[in-house]
Amino acid sequence: AIFAAAIIGGALIWFKNPYTGGAILALLACSLPCFAGGFLEDLTSGVRPRLRMLLMFVSVVLTMMVLDLRIPRVDIGVLDDWLHIGWFTLALTTLAMLTIINGINLIDGLNGLAGMVCLSMFGGLALVGYEVNDPFIVSASLLMAGSITGFQFWNYPRAHLFLGDGG
Repeated sequence: AIFAAAIIGGALIWFKNPYTGGAILALLACSLPCFAGGFLEDLTSGVRPRLRMLLMFVSVVLTMMVLDLRIPRVDIGVLDDWLHIGWFTLALTTLAMLTIINGINLIDGLNGLAGMVCLSMFGGLALVGYEVNDPFIVSASLLMAGSITGFQFWNYPRAHLFLGDGG
């Protein structure tokens, strides 16, 4: 439901602003391998963890390529020096994105926790995006926050629904 809401919202944003909406839809398209592997696991319990991790990796690499996503700096002297090395930047960005994906999956078992963590993250990202005047970050963050708010209704205080691996 969250993924469907994000696609519908991305399409609506695309009608208003084709550049921002197109970037959001591209991001969602890049996440399809990861989502599909997790969703299939939720339905069948037959997708091996290595395959799911591979699909997550594919989604991360697609996202980095399509949206030219990289961690440009971390404001830690030695690390910032290393971030000028192409392979190190790619490795750090990949590790960060895979860690976030799996971190959310790990905290999904407690009623409302994953949803509230995601709402906090997307709320913070929306504020930062607003401060730096980045309509893509603001729109994508608010879109996801709205989609997750609908999920939270079913996940807290008594969970009737969880994100699962697809989430």
